[in-house]
Amino acid sequence: MSPFLAAALHANGQLPSERLPWIAAGWLAAGHDGPALRELAGLSASDYQEAADLLPAALAETGLAPLTEELGARAFLDHLYTGVLDGRLGEGDLCWKMSDLRNHADAVHGVWPFDELAQLEYEFNVLYGSPTDVQEQIVRRLCQDHRDRYFAGEAIA
Repeated sequence: MSPFLAAALHANGQLPSERLPWIAAGWLAAGHDGPALRELAGLSASDYQEAADLLPAALAETGLAPLTEELGARAFLDHLYTGVLDGRLGEGDLCWKMSDLRNHADAVHGVWPFDELAQLEYEFNVLYGSPTDVQEQIVRRLCQDHRDRYFAGEAIA
């Protein structure tokens, strides 16, 4: 997981602190280094509060500052939308995630097209049972439109 994606997930409460030591170890293996990063990578899963406390310093050692909730929400949603556009995540699965996020991540509300995709979950899974080809195309277009609007058409790292 890239430092940027980890920062985005963390900004929206979507990154469990107990995973941070393993994520930090991956950053060390990728060539990042620093005392906070090494300390974070050496923690165990049960040191979740200490891991959460070390994350901002470890991110700084990778060249990142913690993200605002708004940018974190955009980046996190882009990660999900990229999964759809790359074929790793189904359109219906994305809409289920949008519906679940509606209850857990306040920052994603108002980041277009979150609300439209969350509403499609009802249509996909309650009204029709599974998405139609037309609905899948709508979801893919919304995913690409998000990327075009916020990230100039490029996937974020």
